[in-house]
Amino acid sequence: MSLAQLVTAEGGKYAEPPFELPIPALAYGVITLTIFLALLGLLWTFRNMAHTLVYGHDGQPVTSSGAGTRVKPGTKGHGMPHGGDH
Repeated sequence: MSLAQLVTAEGGKYAEPPFELPIPALAYGVITLTIFLALLGLLWTFRNMAHTLVYGHDGQPVTSSGAGTRVKPGTKGHGMPHGGDH
């Protein structure tokens, strides 16, 4: 017997699902898309954060202490990310 014959022999016992969804199927897609966009927005807020941590908001490199002090432009020193005189 084929599957179609088994289903019809059972009198349509399996014709409808055993339960109904609590909300329409389209709503699951909308909820999923909303959650995805919210997480994407959270990720987007941290864009370019690594560059900001290394160079600061003013574009000057942060010294090795990381205490927020900046080296003077044009000087080289220990701890700068692009090397320097050791």
